[in-house]
Amino acid sequence: MIDIATNGQFKERYSHETGRFTLRQHVRRHTWFSPFFDWVLNFWMGQDIDTPITVWDEMFLPSEIGSRISEFEYIDSSGVSRPLVLEKEVVFQSQGRPAVLEFPNRQWPKELTLSLLLALFLGVLFYIQAKSPAGGQVALGITHSLLGLFFGGVGLVLFFMSFLPVMITPTIMPIYFLIIRCSLLRFLWVYVMPCRVTTTSVCVRSLRSGSSGCWLF
Repeated sequence: MIDIATNGQFKERYSHETGRFTLRQHVRRHTWFSPFFDWVLNFWMGQDIDTPITVWDEMFLPSEIGSRISEFEYIDSSGVSRPLVLEKEVVFQSQGRPAVLEFPNRQWPKELTLSLLLALFLGVLFYIQAKSPAGGQVALGITHSLLGLFFGGVGLVLFFMSFLPVMITPTIMPIYFLIIRCSLLRFLWVYVMPCRVTTTSVCVRSLRSGSSGCWLF
């Protein structure tokens, strides 16, 4: 709308101007206070967000739009340069929210440390298994199950997102989550629930017929 109102001058100026950061760096300016969401968002969004972008691309963030329209001047029909924003008014100022960083943090040292601690923990479990096979096997089984559930779920979401042709940014991420959630619910309703009903009915028939076993299909 701003570009239309300025007869294309807004996009013409900022679509060729190099941005300050990449999309990933912009994301990390906003997610630095939550290590889990910082990691999982960056994992899901892939490597396409590491390419250089323009100032026009940076304006997927409302704060960037506000900064650009505050400094922008356009040429009116009489050839006079006029500021787009004449006056600012703060309607609401949030309190207690983590501040948006001016520059993104380097998160890889923390992630590397966490990976080394996890590797050390698994090494301890393998050592326990060697000393006490029964207890170690149970501990390793539970750990592998939890890790498989977590990384399998994260990887499943990434698999669905790989079929989406649009570059994923935090602005449209909730829409993709909604699509994925609806797809999973539809899969469970169409395929898993009928199987559960069929399994239950077969078990009931087997018990009523006096069979000693319960067959699951």
